[in-house]
Amino acid sequence: MFGVGWGLAGLCPGSAIVGLGLRYGPTLVLVPALLGGLWVGGLWLGRGRVTPR
Repeated sequence: MFGVGWGLAGLCPGSAIVGLGLRYGPTLVLVPALLGGLWVGGLWLGRGRVTPR
């Protein structure tokens, strides 16, 4: 899945961050989707849970 996203967007995460600074249009969609995917992946793996102490 990781490589498919790169192929579809034509950007790697590092160049996408630079593209934000340059206001390159596709990065305005890619970076929020990237962050959302990281969040969902963390939930999927159980790392998004807050456990009381």
